[in-house]
Amino acid sequence: MNEIVLFGFPIILNPILLIPFLLTLLTVTLISWIAMSLGLVARVVTEVHWAMPPLISGYLATGGHLSGSVLQILNITTGILIYLPFIRVMDRRAARKESLEDKNTALLKNTLNTVVEKIHSSTGEVNGEITNFSVVLESIVEDLNDLSAQMQRQMQLMRTCDDYMQIIDTSVGNTDTSI
Repeated sequence: MNEIVLFGFPIILNPILLIPFLLTLLTVTLISWIAMSLGLVARVVTEVHWAMPPLISGYLATGGHLSGSVLQILNITTGILIYLPFIRVMDRRAARKESLEDKNTALLKNTLNTVVEKIHSSTGEVNGEITNFSVVLESIVEDLNDLSAQMQRQMQLMRTCDDYMQIIDTSVGNTDTSI
């Protein structure tokens, strides 16, 4: 059972699981010693390979007595009962942490969605302002084109007036010399 706990849970530097890890070993050892001292369980008479499954190893270690298997069932049950509250505490903490991460993720998503909406709305506002500005610029360009056309007509009239002035000047000059 220790290998499953050691490799399945982070026992090292974990104060929550350190308590049942130490308490279970002490309790199971004490229960086994008391049961054998009182004669409730047959004493161990042979060494059993470490890889032998529980219940079978208890039976074989006590020389074929079922009391060895019963003691192993009692020890396994005791270990489970000692570990259970601590595992529940870890589970609650993990659920709380997961819930907090989910809330943080939801908050982050909402914030990002708000930012994206603001960007879209500001982009829309900017696009609207650019469109309005474009309309104003087109109007100004049309006005400038009209003004340019009017100026060209004025220039044409000025040239025509200048031509008439030269003709008049020439006529007046000719009239002056003839007088």
